[in-house]
Formats: sequence, structure tokens, C-alpha cells
Amino acid sequence: MKMIIAVFVVGLVLLGYLISFLIATAPHDPDVWHQDPLIATTSETPNSFRMAPSGSTQERIDAIAPVYSENVFVLAEAFHEFALQQRATVPIAGLPPELMMTYVQRTEKLKLPDYISVKFIDLGDGTSSIAVYSRSRYGYADLGVNRARVERWVKTLETFEVTTGN
Repeated sequence: MKMIIAVFVVGLVLLGYLISFLIATAPHDPDVWHQDPLIATTSETPNSFRMAPSGSTQERIDAIAPVYSENVFVLAEAFHEFALQQRATVPIAGLPPELMMTYVQRTEKLKLPDYISVKFIDLGDGTSSIAVYSRSRYGYADLGVNRARVERWVKTLETFEVTTGN
């Protein structure tokens, strides 16, 4: 009986390592994850967060994006530089000149991937804004991680901000 329990426990441990390995090495298909934050379908589960200008999308907006008095290309480049400095974050598609980028950031302990798609929007009259959609690949809820990330990342652009909404 002790042998059966030992084999069962070892099997569970090995299964746990296999699952962890598969999650940590999951590919990031840009065709799946590089989505326009204004038209990406909102997740049915509470593990995503979208910030966008008011009235810019038919999808749920969790927070209204700031308006900036800066050229969209300058904003995109500043944001991209900041994103590349974040822990366990890599770009998977898009570049600042395209005004839309997607990044993957892995959680610290379990290495679960979260995807952050960002789009910069020229509002005219020398103003611009941003749309960000951050979502978890696995799990049901995210305990506010995506919201905190979006707010922290967008805060880096506050020196360009002219107003809190549009």
C-alpha cells in the first residue's frame, strides 16, 4: 500500500512539472494574441481589463483612457521603451511606427502568460489617446493583475496628459 501511495505522489509531482513546463513554453501566436484593443472580444471571465477612449469601441471599457497633447508616434515609442523594461515582458507583434503592439508578460512564480495589446489613436487637433487590452491566457480570475498592469503602464505617459477623458 505504501508503494502505491508513493507511486501516486511521484506521478502527481511529475504531472505538475509537466503542466508547468507546457505553460512556461506555450507559444505566442501573433495571429491569436495580436488583436486591436478596440475590437478584440471581451473575455467572458473576469481576467481581462480594457482601457480606451470613451465611445471608441462597442466592447466593454473598464476605464476611460487619458487624452494626451503629444504626437501618437512619440507616445508609442515612449510606451514601447517602458514596456521593454518591464519584468518578464517581450514583444510578440507590432512596432511603434505601426501604432499597435502586443506584449506577453509572464507571472513571477507560475510563469503564466498575460497578453497586453496597445493601440495609439490620433484624435486630431494635436491630441491623441491610447487603447489597452490586457488579458490572462489561463485561469478564470486574475485578482486585479491586468487592471493594475494597465494603470501602471499608462501612468508612464502622464507627462503628456492633458485631460482624464475625452
